[in-house]
Amino acid sequence: MMKKISIFFLALILIFSMAGCGAESDPQTSEPADRVESEPDTEPADITGADETEPPSDADTEDETNDKEPVGEARAFDLEKGTVLLNSGYEMPILGIGCFRLSQEEAENSVYWALRDGYRLIDTARIYGNEAGVGRGIQRAIDEGFVTREEIFVTTKMWTDDYDDGAAAIDASLDRFGLDYIESCVIHGIT
Repeated sequence: MMKKISIFFLALILIFSMAGCGAESDPQTSEPADRVESEPDTEPADITGADETEPPSDADTEDETNDKEPVGEARAFDLEKGTVLLNSGYEMPILGIGCFRLSQEEAENSVYWALRDGYRLIDTARIYGNEAGVGRGIQRAIDEGFVTREEIFVTTKMWTDDYDDGAAAIDASLDRFGLDYIESCVIHGIT
């Protein structure tokens, strides 16, 4: 008898699990929640950080036929250019190099060769302990003419110890990188 009850409950759990997998998005939007489209006609955003112009508004990116997705829908990936348009209006490369577990020397060489081979997104974090090496790799690629600083998207992460003074954490990262600016700083932590 106990075996039959166990099988019955297992079957119910399986049925509910399968029903959840087939759930569709809100029928009013008629779009799945995880759908992503490329939008090749979006104008490129300035990622240099050199000026403080406002990012393009949604009204600026809509065409006259109004056949684009409504505001708030995922439409930011441009697979032709290999970029994603961030909420801030900046473009970020979708393919990059991560520097987790690299020593200073490994980070320098890896970043240099990645930039030389066409990568433009560099991802590291203070806690990785290699921001100086990443900065040297960037500078080496710039000095040898493979890339300009404006073509690179540098992102780092702020560790939990730095949450109380974000501005100081970013300044310290800039000093370690030897850069004047970074494109992105993300809160890093363990959950």
